[in-house]
Amino acid sequence: MKQVLLLFSILTASYLTTAQTIGLQAGLNLASQSIGGDESGGFTISTDSKAGFLIGAVGQFPLSKSFIFRPELNYIQKGSKTGDVLSGQSVLIAINYIDIPLNVVFNADAGKGQFFVGAGPTIGYGLSGYTKIKTQEVEVSQDIKFDGKSDDEVNDEYAHLKAMDLGFNFLAGYTFSNGFFADAGYSFGLNNISPSAGSSLSNKGFFIKLGYCFNSGAKAAKK
Repeated sequence: MKQVLLLFSILTASYLTTAQTIGLQAGLNLASQSIGGDESGGFTISTDSKAGFLIGAVGQFPLSKSFIFRPELNYIQKGSKTGDVLSGQSVLIAINYIDIPLNVVFNADAGKGQFFVGAGPTIGYGLSGYTKIKTQEVEVSQDIKFDGKSDDEVNDEYAHLKAMDLGFNFLAGYTFSNGFFADAGYSFGLNNISPSAGSSLSNKGFFIKLGYCFNSGAKAAKK
């Protein structure tokens, strides 16, 4: 699976180079997670947000006068944190992903630039990460292995997760006439990345990005 996603990432990067408009972007991802289990009939909790950065490339392929296929290839930090003030215990999950959003956006002229809004699926693959559990007495850290094995299967010093992270995202933004753009949106995971039976873990988060599109920015999208 790792080789398949690597090939898909290379193909996406190659595809971006053929775009009518290509750009670079960077931003902030306010990541959190939903954690679930089957105790007492099942439960789901949402964690606090963990700030991380993202950096990547974006391309634009016109589908019609107003609609554009807008794929991205990003390095993004996801995860979560939780804490209990009374007990002094906190849990941090930090995961680095290659993320490929495949968005279709609608563009509309607004002032000297263009407003856009869109949505699409995302394909992510875990590269590295760690968990950190801290109490008043001790702090324990574990590196993450993306082998899809449960902790009970291997019983080693690592935390284990599934590598593939499938999701969906929404975004809205504005492209200025000089090529600069800003957008914001929300993404949420569709699959369970926990390999352990009876538990679930999925990523989600709000993101804000700033970037620059070459090939005249908004003007290229109007052709």
